[in-house]
Amino acid sequence: MTNLKAILADPVIRSFISRIEDLYGRMDQVYTDISQAHGFHCQGCEDNCCKTWFFHHTFLEYLCIMEGCYLLEAKDYEDALQRARDVIIHVNTYHKTSEAFRTMCPLNDQGKCMIYQHRPTICRLHGIHYQFSMPNGAIHQGIGCQAFEDIAKANNVESVLDRTPFYQEMAGLEKELRQRSGFNQPIKMTVAEMLDKQNKET
Repeated sequence: MTNLKAILADPVIRSFISRIEDLYGRMDQVYTDISQAHGFHCQGCEDNCCKTWFFHHTFLEYLCIMEGCYLLEAKDYEDALQRARDVIIHVNTYHKTSEAFRTMCPLNDQGKCMIYQHRPTICRLHGIHYQFSMPNGAIHQGIGCQAFEDIAKANNVESVLDRTPFYQEMAGLEKELRQRSGFNQPIKMTVAEMLDKQNKET
C-alpha cells in the first residue's frame, strides 16, 4: 500500500469511496434525528470522544481517512503527522502501565476534526444509545457518553440508534472491495497509526 494516492485514483476505488460517502450521509441523518429527539449536542463537552483510543478495521475506511488527509494543506498534513508520531510514542509508554490511555486524535486541530467529511463510522455514531444484531441473532446494546446519559435521564426520552443496517452495509462494501482489489490483509489501526504508517512508507 505504499502508493496509496495511486490506489485512491483508481476508478474502481473511487466508486467505493462514493458509496461509502452515501452510507455516511445516511448515518449522519439518523444520528441527527435521534440526538435532536434527546436535545443532545456535543458543544462544550469536557469528556471529548476525540480522546478515545479507537481501532479501525476496514480497508475502505482506511482509504477514506487517508483521502481526507491528502486533501489537507501541506502544513496541516505535516502538523498532523507530527502529532501522530507524538501519540505513538506516548501510547508505547502507557501500554506499560495499567492506566486507560486517552489522548487527542492527531486530526483534531483546536477542537475541530480536520477531515470531518471523511471521518469514520465510530466518529459518526459514538455518543448516543445504540444497539446492533450479532451474527448469532443476539442483540448487543450500549449506552451513550456521560453527557448524553445526563440529558437522556433529564428528558426521559428513549430513542435508540440501531447500528445493524449500517454495519451490515459496511461489511458488504468491505467484502466487495477486498474481492475486487485483491487486498486481503487484516487491519487494526488507530488514526495515529494510519498516519504514522503512511509517513514511513512514503
